[in-house]
Amino acid sequence: MLPRYSELDDARPLVYIDQNVIDALRKQKLLGIIPNFHKDFRAVYSDETLKEIKRAADGGGDAKPFLQVLCELDAYHIRRVTDSNFVPQNEILIRSLSPFQLYDEYANNLNLEYLIESQTLINQKMMGGLPDMSLTEIEMHIINAFERLHDDILKPLDDLGEDGLPQAFIDNLKKNIESNQEEQLTKFKRLVKQSIAAFQTQVDSSELSILLQFRENLNVNPLRLNNITPPNVVEQIWQEVIKNDVMANSEVTIEQFFGVTEKSPAFPEHDNAPSDHVIGVYQILNMVGYYPDKKPHDSNSFVSTSSDMMHASMGYYCSAIMSCDDRFVKKTSAAYEFLNIPTHVLHVVEENKKVTC
Repeated sequence: MLPRYSELDDARPLVYIDQNVIDALRKQKLLGIIPNFHKDFRAVYSDETLKEIKRAADGGGDAKPFLQVLCELDAYHIRRVTDSNFVPQNEILIRSLSPFQLYDEYANNLNLEYLIESQTLINQKMMGGLPDMSLTEIEMHIINAFERLHDDILKPLDDLGEDGLPQAFIDNLKKNIESNQEEQLTKFKRLVKQSIAAFQTQVDSSELSILLQFRENLNVNPLRLNNITPPNVVEQIWQEVIKNDVMANSEVTIEQFFGVTEKSPAFPEHDNAPSDHVIGVYQILNMVGYYPDKKPHDSNSFVSTSSDMMHASMGYYCSAIMSCDDRFVKKTSAAYEFLNIPTHVLHVVEENKKVTC
């Protein structure tokens, strides 16, 4: 438990802290945030934060200063709840364990992250990245990650015999789980093949990335889009999009165009949550060129963009989200406004050693 946490009646609003704010605090900037923050708010972070910290550590950095910042903020960890098939639900688990403990837990259980990251390879290919990786190789990478995750499920069963459970019971349990896994794997392979097939022709038939084709076909100009100001940013961008004759004469709705769909291709039996819709809108805003991230084809930039989308989606579960990144703030604000999400998006700026939002 964290030192100033009261489990019984803690009505402090949750404020999601973007990674760049944590990094600024690590560099001894924005220090005015820390002293009294916990009195009125609960700072929160997610697995995406831990992923970015680990990425910094893998690149030769040190995870400890980032984690220490989270400790100083008395930060809580939030995670979307998943069902037995790893399908995310529209609820979160809030944990008050030490950031150091949660980081170690995360770093030692990466197979779910490998699966999630493998599925972003298709999007990276869309953006013009991964020139040396074929879509067939991407397909195999995704399937292998799924198999690796399911293999992990069986490992703890080997220890059940030490708890005095009959071996016949353990063997029967394994058999049932393996049977269910085989069914899930078959279904997952089919979905992956469908996703790959949807991109195959577009990727192989042009020297342009799908991103550039997308903007070229729609005749949208990032410079023009960036002159759009709130309110109704997404609706204004849609008016630019339907100036294209093909789009104007199509039956595509604004919701469909911006990825706001009830069902996910990956989990067709389950409804998308509003946090999933945030990812869809954020991604399309990036693709059409509304305050787009730079060099989306570059692996490092793509990874950062993917993290930004996840941070924005987790912000849905909070009262506010804080970031130092103007592009992130613009896209997240537009997505929340379109989806009627009440989360406040706070742009954190330090001027003359004073922090303003």
